[in-house]
Amino acid sequence: MKRPKDLPEFDKPPLDELVLGVQFTPPFTYNDTYAQRVWDLFKADFPVYAEQPRLLPSFETFGGSGAEGLSLQINLQGQVNRNRYWFSSKDETHLIQFQDDRLHLNWRRRPARENQYPRFDRIQTIFQGLLEKLSSFFEGEGSRLIIQQSEVSYINVILFDDGVPLRDWFTFINQSPLKLESLNAIFTEVVRSETNQPIARMSYELNSVVSVPERKPAVRLAITYRGKPAGETTISARDFLFTGRERIVRRFCELTSAKAHERWGRKN
Repeated sequence: MKRPKDLPEFDKPPLDELVLGVQFTPPFTYNDTYAQRVWDLFKADFPVYAEQPRLLPSFETFGGSGAEGLSLQINLQGQVNRNRYWFSSKDETHLIQFQDDRLHLNWRRRPARENQYPRFDRIQTIFQGLLEKLSSFFEGEGSRLIIQQSEVSYINVILFDDGVPLRDWFTFINQSPLKLESLNAIFTEVVRSETNQPIARMSYELNSVVSVPERKPAVRLAITYRGKPAGETTISARDFLFTGRERIVRRFCELTSAKAHERWGRKN
């Protein structure tokens, strides 16, 4: 899919991490040897291995007891306790997260390496290749990759100049009489289709942090677009991620100020 011509872009975006991921039905043939065999698929480019606690299944639901439903995590008692596995590139800028029902790819800024953000399209191409390879592996094992949820997260670390108030950076606090020193907030919104049907949920997390390595005050703004793709295939997941990228970028531009855009080198 092509990038929309009117989608804003920045020469120096404050992006610290980009995460693309899918959640799928655990294959019925899964066993403890899968993790090693999956790593073998990716080891040439992701040779560093680690184990992490698993992520619980998570589903964006709508029309529940609340006005719009909720984001639901499910913990099945008695399920086999399988881990989450990290496969990293040598420079640690790219990370695969795999468990029996998930595949994620993280791009991470590493200040010591001064790595530049390679842009969504390149990272998505890498992720799509990983996803297709995993799908082929499952088929070879007599199973099928059935995608339940997809998600994309942009995690920004926004540095501030000394003495410049937060309202000069964020449009949503422009009218506030408060001279805010810090932020710590979580909020969500439901994304609807042209026919007014809920199709995804956008989640926002804002936290005051100290940047690394500058040791300057900053705000960490994470925006996640998550939901069920139109179908269960890798192509449906791809389309969902592209839509999520567009919605996140446009909302990010609405939440941040023209002064901030100028500093980050907005092109359009």
